[in-house]
Order: sequence, then structure tokens, then C-alpha cells
Amino acid sequence: MTLLRQAALPGFELGDYIRESVAFLREHEPPEGFFVGFSGGKDSIVTLALCRLAGVRHTAFYSCTRIDPPEVVRHIRREYPEVVWLYPRMSMWEGVRRYGPPPTSRFSPGRNGRCGKPWRLWAFPVPRCTTRGSAEWAV
Repeated sequence: MTLLRQAALPGFELGDYIRESVAFLREHEPPEGFFVGFSGGKDSIVTLALCRLAGVRHTAFYSCTRIDPPEVVRHIRREYPEVVWLYPRMSMWEGVRRYGPPPTSRFSPGRNGRCGKPWRLWAFPVPRCTTRGSAEWAV
């Protein structure tokens, strides 16, 4: 993996990427802190670790849809007790009955075609929103 990355960008090492990420987070830290979307996966774990390493204000949130594997839920509870759990107003199955199946892409916008204006600056381990015109809300 390191060799592939170095072939893509000669002269860069893992430490360079970490320093660049930490500097970016510090430079763009909002007064209220970052909203860190946390799923318990490796991307979320790295995003949370970078926020901690940068020393920026942040809060990690896990959206409990009740369809995640029990192993993931136990892992988050055991290893990341500081993560705030968000519970939806209706269950996933109630939403499917009411609105139909979810979009095919995990990161697709909601019913209004936009990703929505964030109330805080997001630090999600995702590339960008998927609809044209909604990139101004992505970080």
C-alpha cells in the first residue's frame, strides 16, 4: 500500500498525509466544532483519530438505524463510549413502508434532492454529496 501511494505521489509518506490532514482540520475548525459522522468502520475511526490528533473541537455521532450488525454496535459501545447515538423518529422498516426503499447509494440526497445545509461543519469520511449543485454544502 505504501509503495502504491508513493508511486502515485513520489516523496510522500504516511506522516506527510497525517500532517496535511491535521493542518487542514486546524485551519478550518468552526467555533462550534466538527460534526463527525461515525459508523464504526475504518474510515470513521481514522477521521475521529485525526480530529483527536489535531486537537480540534468535535463530536462524533452514530446514527442508530437498528439494521447494523450486532458486532458493529458492540464494537462502538465498547471502544468508543464518547460517541453520541442518534435515534431516528421512525424505524428503518417504518420508513420503507412509508417512503419506499432507500436510494441505491448510501450517500444519495434525501427526498428534496439536496444533501441539506449543515448546522455544523461536517467531518465525514465521504467524498462529497452526489447531486449537482449541492457541493457547496460538502466539506
